[in-house]
Amino acid sequence: MNRLILLGVIAIIGACNGSVLRADGMMDMFQGLMSNPDAFASSLGMERVKRSNWDREFNLEKMGFHFRVKYQDPSNRLKGGVAEVEFQDFRKFVKGSPVKAMKFVLTADSGAVWADGLFNFNIDYELGFLFGGQDSGRVRYERKKNGDFYEANFEFMSNSEGNPDRPPTVQLDLKSDYKTKATGRLFFDNHIKAKEYQWELDFINQETFKGVFIRPNLKETYSFEGKFNKAEGKVDLVVDFNGKKYNGYADVDFDGTQGLVKVNFDLGPAGKFDFQFNAKKDMSEAGLKLFLNDKDILTAKLKGVLDQAPRLFKYEARYSGMVVGEGKVRVQYERFKELKFQYLPKTGLTFDLKADLNDDKTLNFHATATEDEVKNFEVQYKMTPVNDDATVGFNTKVDWYMKDRSPFYRFFYRMNCLHCLTSFKMQSNLAMQKNKLYKFDFEVLDLEEDGSSHKEVYVTTNDKYYAFFSEHFLNEMAHMFNSYRKFYKDFEMEGEWNPGKYLKVTTNTDMFQVFLIENMDGYMRKVEFNGKELLKAGFDKNGRQIKQTVELTNGQKVDTMLTWETDNFYNNKAKMTFDGPEENKIETEFEWDMQPTNKNFKFDVKGDCEDLGNYHVSRNYKYQYNNGEQTMVVKGMTDIPNSPLPENFETEMEARYKNPTDFNFASYMVLAGEKFGWEYDRQQGFKWSF
Repeated sequence: MNRLILLGVIAIIGACNGSVLRADGMMDMFQGLMSNPDAFASSLGMERVKRSNWDREFNLEKMGFHFRVKYQDPSNRLKGGVAEVEFQDFRKFVKGSPVKAMKFVLTADSGAVWADGLFNFNIDYELGFLFGGQDSGRVRYERKKNGDFYEANFEFMSNSEGNPDRPPTVQLDLKSDYKTKATGRLFFDNHIKAKEYQWELDFINQETFKGVFIRPNLKETYSFEGKFNKAEGKVDLVVDFNGKKYNGYADVDFDGTQGLVKVNFDLGPAGKFDFQFNAKKDMSEAGLKLFLNDKDILTAKLKGVLDQAPRLFKYEARYSGMVVGEGKVRVQYERFKELKFQYLPKTGLTFDLKADLNDDKTLNFHATATEDEVKNFEVQYKMTPVNDDATVGFNTKVDWYMKDRSPFYRFFYRMNCLHCLTSFKMQSNLAMQKNKLYKFDFEVLDLEEDGSSHKEVYVTTNDKYYAFFSEHFLNEMAHMFNSYRKFYKDFEMEGEWNPGKYLKVTTNTDMFQVFLIENMDGYMRKVEFNGKELLKAGFDKNGRQIKQTVELTNGQKVDTMLTWETDNFYNNKAKMTFDGPEENKIETEFEWDMQPTNKNFKFDVKGDCEDLGNYHVSRNYKYQYNNGEQTMVVKGMTDIPNSPLPENFETEMEARYKNPTDFNFASYMVLAGEKFGWEYDRQQGFKWSF
């Protein structure tokens, strides 16, 4: 099958006459933005900054959005320039996005003459993610002329080499004079396995061409020859796979409203291969045919309406083939209102899904799978929002049916959704008070076959704090987390809270009977568990300082204090001290500065205790990233009198990594000013210092 696909690729390359991407389509994307930014900005409600070093600058301050343009020639904006687009909080525009901050710098240059086919543009991007982490990189596209040849180069590359989740690297190079020769190279690296494809095409004359298709990583080379038949409007091809030649033809036609691609090959003793694809420009109709030895491998027809996509569309696809059988697929979508999907094979399991959102925001979902008029699977789900003057929440109902050992059984079993393997009905309700969201009622009901119900979970804070978890629910949760216990009992928990006086929690278990926190004097609080006093503790926060006192049952105390200089999470200094019990003291200082390419962190600990003596420990970590090279240096000093280590014992660790063939590591101890240890270099191996 891989060779059949390769035949089709070679045929289409020949039929397209080795074309190289034109400038028009790529530059049109930026023409409107660069030439008429005022219309773009006004549509977003942005205000123009009248005094600016940029030719055009617009801000939407309340949304943290900025847009700027600097032209090469303000009198002729089509020549290009530089545009900056910045989102200080992208989630204000796209809720739920993991991207927090975003910045694009677009550089476009149409060259000396607009629309002569020679241009370049770059997009430099920077992304900051919600839960930390950053990514930056560049998208580059350039079309230039080198002698008689036009060259097109596309590249997408992320700078985050140390990030395993970085996007893949893509490179595409095309070259042609449209008369005698065309070459191409495609490189794709998803950081798991890199793939590369190369091809060369020589035009002998206006009708004849030949070429090769190369896969360097697999050391495979395929040659092909073709001749353009003007009378029939097609290309006749001969492809050589390791000495075996196959004859065929390819035809690509497009009249402005619809297109047609045909590929046909004679595979000798293996038979013949036929491929055909046709589609209208508006994608209202499309068709695909794939035959091998006159046998229908795959035939598909697509009809629908795409005019209003993505807001509204409707499609139906009919298919047939030796592998997929015969049937049809339907999809209908209206944004924020309805989604329908049907998978209807002529024989076998059918699947029907419908989801709709009513005017009152009630969501209804219904999915059914049937085989030979026997229902295998069905789920009905309804969620109704609750929003009145006093409360906000939701009510949901689920009716789940699963036929024993149905085709869906293994799927849900692997998901460890054990309650999905049987039929059940469930209802859950949540109501929260708008003025006090911590005051709420929540319950989950499991409905039986006869319509009766019992509470799986019930939590309320309206009158008092009370929670109930049924035996069935606890065992189900245990299965979900692979804790296969069968002896859970109903669990009840009740809480009493008198603000400023006490918090008391009781349960129906022997292990956890009573937990009590009682305010004694406004600062100190007594903590008891199952009737036994654990400790007394006080807590106070004042500005950038937190102080806590803990008094143990034997009367000894421990005072803890935490202070910090700024509220900047990425660059700060902090100090924590522990005083007690008895004469024990610890003073710890932290300092860090976390930048995208430079990260520094150090801490210093001084203390005095009976076990260690008057000790001092410090560590300094420095990380740097520069043009693909990463370095890490760690320096430490340890002075613990009551230990076998030397006084003021110093250690150093250094690491540098650029690529698998250029790296080195080293680790030393510093004694009396001299280094003792080892280092490893990729070129020279181990080197020891004694």
